[in-house]
Amino acid sequence: MVRIALLLILSATAPLAATSLLAEGARLTLTCSVVTACDTGGQCEPGEGPADFIISPNKIDEAGTGTYAVTENDGTPVLAQGLSQLGPFVWKPTEDTRMTLTVTGEDTAVLIRQGTGPDPWAETGLMTCGVSF
Repeated sequence: MVRIALLLILSATAPLAATSLLAEGARLTLTCSVVTACDTGGQCEPGEGPADFIISPNKIDEAGTGTYAVTENDGTPVLAQGLSQLGPFVWKPTEDTRMTLTVTGEDTAVLIRQGTGPDPWAETGLMTCGVSF
């Protein structure tokens, strides 16, 4: 009985601990695999390959709104805007590309890539992820 109560207390406070860690400057690491990829026309197929992200708070308020540094697949960190500590995060890795990443569950996330140039396009990736703080 004591074990069950302890597990319930730990599981209830774990998200709060993770949130406070991120607010204090710890980074969020997502190690993902793209399960499904959809194109602009809504055609979907099985996804390919990994998609890894490191999200580090830059200047955020208590709710997690503010700026973050997002590193994709060991690339160069890019400044992003975030609406909460779990997203959505929006950034432009190039002049004609916009990215939006949102953590959608304990082990899932959605990545949207949008071409913003003369011929707009979009790709949506539904991902399963390992999440760590």
